[in-house]
Amino acid sequence: MNNPKISIIIGCYNSERFIKDTLDSILNQTYKNWECLCVNDGSKDNTLSILQEYAVMDSRIKVFTKQNGGNLSKSINYVLDDVTGDFIILCGHDDRYSSDLLENAVKRQIETGADVVIPDQCLFHPGRPDRNYYMIGTGRFKSNDDPSIDRSIVLTNYEAVKKSIDWQINILGLYKTSIIKKHKFCEDGMNTDEYSHRVFLYDANKIAFSTGTYFYYQIETSITKAISVSRFNIFKCDELLYSFLEKNNFEQDILNKCLKLTIQKYFVLKKKFYRNYENFSEVESEQIRSFFEEGYNNILSHLKNKFYFKLKDKMIDCIYYKIKV
Repeated sequence: MNNPKISIIIGCYNSERFIKDTLDSILNQTYKNWECLCVNDGSKDNTLSILQEYAVMDSRIKVFTKQNGGNLSKSINYVLDDVTGDFIILCGHDDRYSSDLLENAVKRQIETGADVVIPDQCLFHPGRPDRNYYMIGTGRFKSNDDPSIDRSIVLTNYEAVKKSIDWQINILGLYKTSIIKKHKFCEDGMNTDEYSHRVFLYDANKIAFSTGTYFYYQIETSITKAISVSRFNIFKCDELLYSFLEKNNFEQDILNKCLKLTIQKYFVLKKKFYRNYENFSEVESEQIRSFFEEGYNNILSHLKNKFYFKLKDKMIDCIYYKIKV
């Protein structure tokens, strides 16, 4: 397959500030055999009209609209039956592609025959270049021309999943469409697209890396504005991932690593909830508490040192009461 078609999927919610730049970066691709499926997820601003404007400009851009579903996975699944490409790649509504991203990823796929090709990713902080860094191959770098970079590596499915657990590799890239359509994206939780990508990796024949950069924009907003109830609904993803690793006989140290990261997130989010408690209604607070309870019970079911976890949790509760007093 010398000219595979690439399907780009963008989930859009209140995206009017960013979506023009995002779509411009796609229109500027040097590789031309692509379609872009934009899903307007019940936006309340001018997102839909902007998408329609771009669809008139270029017939490869296709616009879909649906009621707000609350997470990205639902938007992706909404258009999977309409995908006509050989490979699928996602794009955040506020992210950018370098102009050579698709071309270089396709070249690498043809060279290796890989089911998944992962381009460079830059975690980009607007106005703060000192905080930018790149995820390239299996390493992290301050620059994408570091002499120690090795993109020639090709991973097995098992190796890729292992390295993805603590983000030694980036998981966003070209994925064979048949794999994604086979499994679809899990919709049960805020960030279960991260769980789904591990499932896709495990079903791939091999995973390769390419030049070309995905610019993952880290939008600077205040904690008060950025925080929401859905942000706390992450523990289902971690439980699904742990069970997936266990079912497929990953080593115990990988299971422990997954569990450790979940515990860290639990305490960070609980502290954040307590510090922002007054920003939530009572109904919202109860919903968030239910997320913590579910996460707590799921973590404890796997944790050997339960006493330490309970003690640590009590310390977080004490912090809350001190703040309230």
